[in-house]
Amino acid sequence: MRSEDAATVEEQTMAVFSRVNPTCREYSAVDPEFQGLRRREETILANLGLSPEDFAGRRVLDAGCGTGELAQLAASWGAEVWAFDLNPVSVEHAIEMSTRSGLAGRCRFTVGSVLAPPVEGPFDIVMCLGVLAHVGDPRAAYGELAKLVRPGGDLYASHINRYGFALRGFKRAIARWLARGDPARTAAWSKRVWRRHVERAARFGHRTVDQIAWDNFVAPHVTATIADWLEWMKENGLEYVSSFPSFYSLRIPSAQDGGVERMEPPPLPRSRFLQKKLPALAQIRWALAFGVGGLASISFLARKRAVARRCEGDARCG
Repeated sequence: MRSEDAATVEEQTMAVFSRVNPTCREYSAVDPEFQGLRRREETILANLGLSPEDFAGRRVLDAGCGTGELAQLAASWGAEVWAFDLNPVSVEHAIEMSTRSGLAGRCRFTVGSVLAPPVEGPFDIVMCLGVLAHVGDPRAAYGELAKLVRPGGDLYASHINRYGFALRGFKRAIARWLARGDPARTAAWSKRVWRRHVERAARFGHRTVDQIAWDNFVAPHVTATIADWLEWMKENGLEYVSSFPSFYSLRIPSAQDGGVERMEPPPLPRSRFLQKKLPALAQIRWALAFGVGGLASISFLARKRAVARRCEGDARCG
């Protein structure tokens, strides 16, 4: 993506976030409303092979933290958390909520971009959830975050899959056509025409229908494929650990639980043929997951190699 196009994506994202913050929730980790979000995130972690215990005593970064809910969660699990977001209003809210929950001593919030992180590593765990799709150059952002992961540490990210996004992309196009491209009218039309989608996403995302309408139908989304993500891992010295839904399984979560269900992470196929073919088939399966509106957002975990790979005994290796 050209630099001017990348800048446009970020400007459009900030315009949406200044109008209605898609991540802002008016509750902190001590409020009953937070428990649904906690259960959802712990289920996703379990699907990746992680648990809250893996955060205890760890140095954790939440890149693009929004209003700080995930940072609060990590802190409540015993982590020391650094977090930043491009939107200063989000950061102010994150500070307020973490103070209210008594977690301010474990959370440090600042303003900054994932393309130029305002923190120093290394971190045991770097999280970047619901952010890369709104960055003009997600590949470059992933590379910047990978630099902050310690050897043997984890990079936990989510992004929008190009195939799983197909159905939502169609819905976005209809809403924008009805609104003649006006952002506020697009959000309003999406709540009327795609009411079921918006209400379901709001219920399982623990957000308001306005936040979902603006996030899903107005904010820009830059997509990528499994092949792209695996390439990003490779070029940054990371190795695939797991994903949810899995890159290597055709099973998808049920619609009844909003697309979040406890599923055992399948092992990496031994066959190179299956390693190449299953991801392509999985993406088609995600696109056809009509019950959950297409599986657009995919979480994946990668681990930085503890030591660089060597080719011992080979004279060609300088």
